[in-house]
Amino acid sequence: MNEEKVKVNPVKKVGLGLLKLFKKIGVSFVNNPSVFAKYFISAVALMHLVLSSIQITTITVLENEICGVAMFLFILFGLVCLFNAIRLKQFTIKKMIFPIVMLLVCIGTGLWLVSIYFERLNNQQVLDHSVVVKGIVFSFIIVGCYLLGLVQTIRAYFIAKKVQ
Repeated sequence: MNEEKVKVNPVKKVGLGLLKLFKKIGVSFVNNPSVFAKYFISAVALMHLVLSSIQITTITVLENEICGVAMFLFILFGLVCLFNAIRLKQFTIKKMIFPIVMLLVCIGTGLWLVSIYFERLNNQQVLDHSVVVKGIVFSFIIVGCYLLGLVQTIRAYFIAKKVQ
């Protein structure tokens, strides 16, 4: 009985692991919004941090100091939302108020950043428009993701309130 060990491709193994994670997130979207909100907000904040080079390139092209401050605050508030999502265990109004306010602040900061992008796009003549448009689209995607996380957090609160 000479059995050979089958080698598993590490890329395939990681891909299957990610597929299982996304399936869990998809199922929790419908069944358990609190779990979905935690994982989704965490993933968005980390993705925003990792892909911030898109916004840094946009800011470099725009040559605007306030744009850098807005981007820094947008990422910082996103990380605060990440830490709030991780530590949120109970969905009472006292525990929910700060995460909801921080998500609103993060969304507001992202929209402020986009408004600065649009303003600078209209006022500057010599500009690589494709870089700025990429920054605008990326910022809108991140704001939309935080908005979805906010909706799921509020939904989780009302479901927890109904159960009590």
